[in-house]
This record gives sequence, C-alpha cells and structure tokens, in this order.
Amino acid sequence: MVNFEALQGKRVGVVGAGASAMDNAATALEAGASRVDLFVRRAHLPDIDKFSGISNEGLIVGYVSLPDEIKWKIMRSGYEFPVPAPRDSVLRVFRHANAHMRLGSPIVDAREYADGLIVRTPHGEVELDYLIFATGFACALDKRPELRRLAPLVRLWEDSFTPAAGEDCAGLAALPDLADDFSFKAKSPEHAAELSRVYAFSFDATLSHGKLTSGAPGLTEAAQRLARGIVSSLLREDAKIILKQFEDYSRSELQGNEWSPEQVVTTAHTKETTP
Repeated sequence: MVNFEALQGKRVGVVGAGASAMDNAATALEAGASRVDLFVRRAHLPDIDKFSGISNEGLIVGYVSLPDEIKWKIMRSGYEFPVPAPRDSVLRVFRHANAHMRLGSPIVDAREYADGLIVRTPHGEVELDYLIFATGFACALDKRPELRRLAPLVRLWEDSFTPAAGEDCAGLAALPDLADDFSFKAKSPEHAAELSRVYAFSFDATLSHGKLTSGAPGLTEAAQRLARGIVSSLLREDAKIILKQFEDYSRSELQGNEWSPEQVVTTAHTKETTP
C-alpha cells in the first residue's frame, strides 16, 4: 500500500507503462511529488488494445461457446499485443510538467544510500527517493492461501487442450479451464462437486469466458452469468427439498366468498317424457 501523501516533494520512480503504472504516477504527481519518472523497458508505448476486438455484444455473450481451438488462437494472438494504458490515464500523468518517461529503460540494478536510492538503466543512473513497481500480475492459484489446497485439484487448460504445433503459451496453459458459470472444473470426478462451488471471477476467466472480468463493457453480462450459475447450483443442491415443497403445496386460490349464494344456479335433473 503506497502512502501517497508521504511523497510530497519527493523524487518518485514508477516501473511499468500500463494502467496501474499510469495511475500510480498520476496519483504521486497529484500528491505533490517533485518529479516522477516512468521506467519503460519497451522502446515505445503499446497503443492497440487488441482485446477490444472481442468486446462487441455478440462476443461478450457468445465467446464462452466458441470452440476451444478458436479461444486459444484469439487469446494467444492477444498475448502478443501488450494492453495499453487508457488514454485518459496517460493524459492525467503528462499534464504535469514534472512527469518524465524513460523509454527503453529497464532497471538493471538498484541500490540504497542514506538519502534514497539509485537505479541504473542501460542509459545511466537516476537518483530517487521512492520507487513503485507496477509491472502487472501473474495467475497462480497455488500462490493464494485460500486456494492452495484446491489448486492441485483444479483442471487447467494444459489438462484439457493441446494447442497446434508452434502455438504453445505457458501463460494460457496455466489458466483454469472453467465451466460456463465461472466455477472450477476438477481433474478428477471425485472432486467435481467440491470445486463446482468455487468460482473464478477474475482475469483467470479470460481464456474460458473472454473479456468479461477484465473490462467494464462485459461486467454486466459477467455478473448476470455468475449470479445465474450460483442460483442454479443452489437449486440443484435443494432439488429434493423443492420437490417436497411442490408436493406439499396446498394453498387455495378461492376462499368461497367470491360469489353470493343467489348467483349459483342449481340445475334439477328431470326425467324426459315423450309426448
């Protein structure tokens, strides 16, 4: 957790160029940092959000039903296009004259000294008071304490799908192969019921469900899909209770006071005679 108020008057470095890097840099500048340097390992900022190509309404709803081969090809292609920071986030940073971007400048060394730290890039050294790493995240179920016991039981894409030659991708292979309601699938049938009660509503769902949980345009569909899945799961578990409740249901719709006695016509059955 960064205490941005403590950065007033400080020289701040931010490693990265994505949305989180820009937001951290902008917040530091708005808190009064004397200077902010963004350290970017690439020679230029990425500018194409490739995954926006699957953000139309049809694919938001229907991506989940695409063949696994097509899902894999889409996501593997997307991996080759780093996601750019939103334009508004970039503008928020560089409206400050004391914001600077160092392209082609990965940090290769850092050392502390009495009044701060010195970071070294291929282009020289920079003195800083504070350094923020905003370099992204990794999907690793076994790194989460609450999932550590379940992680070995979860079926991953590497357990379910073999890509064509030359289309391997370790990052995609390590993602969970989720059911249509975001719940985990099991490697072994004996763990299926247990894992069906655990849902991955995060970036881990991207390969199975598309760009639903990692961008605002798909969140409505994602939330409704998750809610329908949970409700369906609860109803399946209570199926016998539901049947018993249905069989016992006996509330009368009519109470006998909907008409008056004189409105009832009683027909007498008389024997027909032949004249």
